[in-house]
Amino acid sequence: MLKINTLSAIASIQDIGRTGYLGLGIGRCGAMDALSLQLGNALLGNKKSLPALEITLGGLTATFTKDTTFCLTGAIFDGVLDGKRVITGYRYFAKQGQVLTLKRMTNGMHGYLCVQGGFDVAHELGSASTDVKTHLGGLGRYVMAGDELPYRAGCEMTSMGVANLYQFDKLTDIHVIKSSEYDKIIQGRDEFSEQIYTLSPNSNRMGYRLDGTPLIFGKIEMNSHGVDFGMIQVPPDGKPIVLMADAQTTGGYPKIGAVIGADLGRLAQVRFGNQIRFVYVNADTALQKMATYHAHLHQVASMAKRFY
Repeated sequence: MLKINTLSAIASIQDIGRTGYLGLGIGRCGAMDALSLQLGNALLGNKKSLPALEITLGGLTATFTKDTTFCLTGAIFDGVLDGKRVITGYRYFAKQGQVLTLKRMTNGMHGYLCVQGGFDVAHELGSASTDVKTHLGGLGRYVMAGDELPYRAGCEMTSMGVANLYQFDKLTDIHVIKSSEYDKIIQGRDEFSEQIYTLSPNSNRMGYRLDGTPLIFGKIEMNSHGVDFGMIQVPPDGKPIVLMADAQTTGGYPKIGAVIGADLGRLAQVRFGNQIRFVYVNADTALQKMATYHAHLHQVASMAKRFY
């Protein structure tokens, strides 16, 4: 068990998400930064889809009740294991009874605590991802102080580390593909791509709200339709909302674009008050960028097993 002693963050068990059920009204959920979760699993020699603990904007103290090798990925933590510093992107062996203290995040929004073999929690509809709306997966709710997260005892792996997937900057470029209603929203000057947005603190796992000059366009009549992680809706106030991991499955607002899969994690790591600029790309570029990440993850997994 990983016993959560104290918790000053929003935390939940997540994997790469629940797919195939949007038509039934059951959302994808999963990690906000699935690539960083997969990087942690690769570093530990795990299957890429194994569940980890997602920690958002905060820290914790937790006791390992069984030996295991673990790592932290995603956001950069200021942390120690029994007083010895731990660095994001490196794997460490934790002995039974040792205490991990994550004091705070110095960069990024979502960090992942991965253990060898993953957390042994409920899988429902093919995923262990926590859906707090339906109480599916994980613990069926957010993690709280006092919870014990089960995992199987692991072995000591040699020391190894990898670089973070992203740079954490005050201004982050996010690549998007134009969506079906783009031409109805943008009929002259493209004020969506020409301006710099600020991430609103009124954002969460359902959607990232963007503060900036409102987009002005004529009324667009639309029936409710299917939506997914990464789609960018423009409500009547003209301020875009990027749908995130816990997004609803249907919506009626017009869509101006969609964040490419390779940049969903980069967007998820933007902090409240930091700035975002959207850059258009085509489908070929989107696929190439994702292929590059997958090749990197495969390389890390291969090296991790070699230095077991």
